Amino acid sequence: MHNGPRHAGEHATGADDLAQGYRRFVDTVEHLADSFTEISGDWTITYMNRTGLTWAGLTLHDVIGRNFWDVFPFAVGSAFATGLRRVMATREAELFETPSARSGRWFESNVFPAGEGIAVLSRDIDARKRAEAALLVADRRKDEFLATLGHELRNPLAPIRTAAQVLRRLEPTDGSASRAVDIIERQVEQLTRLVDDLLDVSRITRGQVDLRRRTVDVSAIIEQALESTLPIIEARRHRVTRRLGDTALPVDADPARLAQVLSNLFHNAAKYTPEGGEIDVMATRDGDTVVIAVRDNGQGLAAEDRERIFDLFTQIDRAHGYGGLGVGLTVARELVHRHGGTIEVESEGPGRGAVFVVRLPVATSPVTPVAGIPALAAPPPGARRRVLVVDDNLDAAEALAVALRMGGHEVRTAASGGAALDLAKTFLPDALLLDIGLPGMSGYDVARALRADPAHAHVLLVAVTGWGQPEDHRKAREAGFDHHHVKPVDVAQIEALLAATS
Repeated sequence: MHNGPRHAGEHATGADDLAQGYRRFVDTVEHLADSFTEISGDWTITYMNRTGLTWAGLTLHDVIGRNFWDVFPFAVGSAFATGLRRVMATREAELFETPSARSGRWFESNVFPAGEGIAVLSRDIDARKRAEAALLVADRRKDEFLATLGHELRNPLAPIRTAAQVLRRLEPTDGSASRAVDIIERQVEQLTRLVDDLLDVSRITRGQVDLRRRTVDVSAIIEQALESTLPIIEARRHRVTRRLGDTALPVDADPARLAQVLSNLFHNAAKYTPEGGEIDVMATRDGDTVVIAVRDNGQGLAAEDRERIFDLFTQIDRAHGYGGLGVGLTVARELVHRHGGTIEVESEGPGRGAVFVVRLPVATSPVTPVAGIPALAAPPPGARRRVLVVDDNLDAAEALAVALRMGGHEVRTAASGGAALDLAKTFLPDALLLDIGLPGMSGYDVARALRADPAHAHVLLVAVTGWGQPEDHRKAREAGFDHHHVKPVDVAQIEALLAATS
């Protein structure tokens, strides 16, 4: 008899504990800012907290004991309904985001098994989703702005660069004229580099650059990069020492992009080293890694700046007027990482120089040669062509026409697509140098019209444009262009194309 009451008391105490625990659970759930709903295995609603009722505009009488699909018929067939049915069937918890089938507001739902049914904890994330959408729109508009900016800046750069090349041919022995042309060309190259870096950083940091990789010798890429940065190196009277060794150092890389990385490092070393400084470049093999080091005896870096220097738009010392946008090293880092390598900077402190070290995996396949940078030279004999230059920027068209005439070509110009097609009928050009953004009909339209005409089906079509995004290259190919060159173009490159055409 003693045991009976004791067991009964213990049973009562356990029941009380369960009841108190349930009341605490309900009290907690009732105060959630999120919706909480319990649904039985036959889709009967057994519980919904006040937040859920408020969102639905219902009362407990409207929902408890009723079928979920009868209470919320608008949810049938929605992505939310599919998620609920999936968890009910699989008995595996899921977290998913879906828009409301009634209001369109976005909710994040944590759905998990509860007894024979499921429980649904939903959070309103509409404000976050709208903010994310706004950021995407802003990011797209930023890219569109940068592309337009690049186009608008390249348009005036084109005639400036071409005019400088014309002056160099007219006065090849005049020292003063030559120095003036040197200045113009250096500044055009600097501005072109700024435009390219600004456009590249947007694409590269978003992973939108396709690498055209092949096995190349690092030493050849270094020489190419040095050649492209020679104007600033010579202007600042720096001495360059190469330690490249006699054996090939093969890496699997996009030669143009790897040259861009090294050009940025050489340009950075030249800019931050006082005139008459030393730039030392070394390339060697360390096991399965090719190591490239670019050392200077310039400004150097404090310890806290060694990581920050790779951050976007970062310039360590603006006070000394070094200029630039602070994007070149960001571009270099992202490109190296996309090649499976690493880049870091070492410095013993301010005023003690710096060394940038790039490490890339060694390639095992045979090395393919890297094309050099074309030099400005007169076209070879027999390469005289009939050329039609089409550009609504009259200065750009006339400058390019003058330069090509100096090479012996017969050149006509047109300022619109319609005028170009009319002139082509009588002039019968061997090649057309076409801008894309023309009034009336675009350069793409002109190219398609020419390709459809048997009289011009085999004419050399070269896009000469300020638009240089991958999408622009694709559109040019689809329209029938043979080549796509971004302004400002080098006359030597155009003459090489003309010389190669039959």
